[in-house]
Amino acid sequence: MNVKKYKCFRCNYESRRSNIISHFNRKKPCTKNKSNYMQDCQIDELNKKQFLKNVSPNLSQNNEQHNIQHNIHNNNIQHIENQHQNITNNITIKMDNLNIFDQDFDLTHINDLNKLNIILSKYIYSSFYENILKNRSNNNIVIDEKTQSAFVYNKYDDKDDYKQCNLDIIIEDVMKKLNKQLKVILHHLEPEFDNGNKKLKEVFKDANQDINDKFNDFKKSSNVKNIVNNCFTKILTDNKIVALEFVKDKFSSNENIQNKNNDIGY
Repeated sequence: MNVKKYKCFRCNYESRRSNIISHFNRKKPCTKNKSNYMQDCQIDELNKKQFLKNVSPNLSQNNEQHNIQHNIHNNNIQHIENQHQNITNNITIKMDNLNIFDQDFDLTHINDLNKLNIILSKYIYSSFYENILKNRSNNNIVIDEKTQSAFVYNKYDDKDDYKQCNLDIIIEDVMKKLNKQLKVILHHLEPEFDNGNKKLKEVFKDANQDINDKFNDFKKSSNVKNIVNNCFTKILTDNKIVALEFVKDKFSSNENIQNKNNDIGY
């Protein structure tokens, strides 16, 4: 008897349904396969789709994965070719729909159900940030892992532009923005918890405490700050291809901004 196999599209592990579900629910996420060019949101979509009825994980979803990877691969090739065609130091900014860093994150793509899931998540800050970056307009940071810096799209001297900044400082600013907007979300969702149910009120109270405690620990503990920095560095690295799409193709002489092949709850 042939057993239908399911797959983790992050690490390419294949097994029966129960084993794959256990694999998804493990505390420490699996390591992304080196040949996997997909973004986390694309991987999540494929992982979920295979559990829908009348969808074969070995056929239609493998084709979808191939198409996604093929498109990204072609984009990378075109990106490299464009770099070699340019010998100037100029960076041309593709500003369409890109918010400057000092603005609040655009949350219009996150519905109330997803906001609730984020609020109740153990990894509340990292889960929130990953969801935020699914909106292209929020991708205003291009990380440079080798120099521990990032190019940040912001307003400098009354002009919207990219500027190289220290990565630790940027992550600290990101945490401040996340903390601020998590509190706004919690305030927005408060009526959902305030229906006379004591248990729901306790859940709301715990979520509020968790938001505050994690942010305070980040500010006070160098160990926690290192953990958060590593976590957010990975998120920004995984999202680098999307962030680079806003930098229009011609900057071959600027090596710092080139895309070169790319269990604590935060």
